[in-house]
Amino acid sequence: MTRAPLSLLAGFAVLVLAIPALAEVTMGSFQPREGQVHLFNGHLKSGENGLTVSVTPFGAWGGGGTVAIGLEVSPLPVPEITARIECEQAAEVRPPMVVAKDAACSGGAYVEVPPDAGRGDDASGKPIDHGRMVIPFHVDAGGMYDVWVRVYWPDTAANSYFIQVDDSSIVQFGQDETFGRWHWVKARDAYSLAAGNHRLVLRTRETNTRGDCVEIAPAP
Repeated sequence: MTRAPLSLLAGFAVLVLAIPALAEVTMGSFQPREGQVHLFNGHLKSGENGLTVSVTPFGAWGGGGTVAIGLEVSPLPVPEITARIECEQAAEVRPPMVVAKDAACSGGAYVEVPPDAGRGDDASGKPIDHGRMVIPFHVDAGGMYDVWVRVYWPDTAANSYFIQVDDSSIVQFGQDETFGRWHWVKARDAYSLAAGNHRLVLRTRETNTRGDCVEIAPAP
């Protein structure tokens, strides 16, 4: 467990901890002066290289000074990975998706939807056949499984795919707001899978998106 004191000098403070992304964080209340307790909001953002904690206290405590808050961080167990597949090794990479090189990727390459490729949905937002990765995978035991994809989004106009597992509905994937670096994103819903072979399809939704690899893991 990591214990980190956080001092607030004004109405807002940010602490960046070099801890694993999978972590449990406990924050308490603070007492600026005897007999008076204020609560605070805590905003947690998990990333590949650590956890960013932003704390905003409610109300004015008066009298100035520094308020110390104790922060406890406990690593959580890392889920077992059932399958890991490089996007560039997909059974099919259909244009306009293309394979590109990047030393920062796990296999030295990734699959990109080029900036000038055009969107993969129609005017109503429904998916069209406009580029896809077809990724076969296998699970030894039936159960509920999460799908994780290591992605790179440049901005809010390029942070999503359409995703489909086997014959499930085609739904949106991504739309998080981590930009300018590779990071892991989990599909919104877990999938009920029987033991055996399956197929994951990532389809174009927005341009300028990049996918590095996919992991299939039992849902908690």
